[in-house]
Amino acid sequence: MVRASTSTSRSFNSQFLTLPVALRGHEDVYLPLDASGPYAAAVAAGLFPAMRALLVDEAATVGDRYASGNPLQAVSVAHHCLGLFRGGRRATGPEARGFGAADGSRAGAYFRHHPDAWGGWVAAAGALAVTALTRPVTSQLVLHAVTHRAARDVWSVTTLMLARPDCARAVLYGGPEPEEEAARTRLVRSRMTATVAQLTSFLVVAAAASDEEDPGSVLDGFMNQTAAQLVDWVSVLVGPAVDMRAMLRLRGHRRVLYERVAVPLGVALNRKGSTLTSAEARVAMQGRA
Repeated sequence: MVRASTSTSRSFNSQFLTLPVALRGHEDVYLPLDASGPYAAAVAAGLFPAMRALLVDEAATVGDRYASGNPLQAVSVAHHCLGLFRGGRRATGPEARGFGAADGSRAGAYFRHHPDAWGGWVAAAGALAVTALTRPVTSQLVLHAVTHRAARDVWSVTTLMLARPDCARAVLYGGPEPEEEAARTRLVRSRMTATVAQLTSFLVVAAAASDEEDPGSVLDGFMNQTAAQLVDWVSVLVGPAVDMRAMLRLRGHRRVLYERVAVPLGVALNRKGSTLTSAEARVAMQGRA
């Protein structure tokens, strides 16, 4: 039987790894290879512009790729990017399981690097959701399950990113924050309006989806909650926002769901900054959050 060594524990950093010749002389960038070293190196090497370009392409092509039936093409860039923005990456024990919080600093840095970074993210996430809710994907059981799961993960993490104040500010400013209050207000409200325009087109598809296509209206719910979170942050940053219910063209049952579910859950999530427990969600919807 092979026993684990009892000697001093080692981490994969410069003490124990020999750099390839091509990287020698760049130790300050590429080491240590544990912690956030690789991420910092990737950002320095142009990760953000590359991600933005890939997400723009994804928004235009993800439907065709998933519909092709080729499993090698059924891959979402947005879904693969989620791990970069996970919070609690060094956690151990039960809290290390799943994705209960986002790293607001990382997500915020990405959304601030270019004014179109947030819009590109929403476009890619929305295109993936629409793909998961329409034919031919919905007619293929396994493909539908995989696609819906990816879209659900992307939108779930989107709400978690928005729950972090530093990320929310980055989303609503899209860069440096103007010094003048009037300029800040105009910028924040214009960016929220642009996001709502994007969400509206996706929510039209979600509203028409059957329970088989969107089990439990999960994607519909996450997109509505995203809108509610944005309204909440706008009110925090620059004062009362416009009526989101009217902007999203919500009527009847969908308006009631937005008011009684999306809004209380979105506000509670913003205040906590991480995933709500079942008890916390119930309290929020009962109006006691």
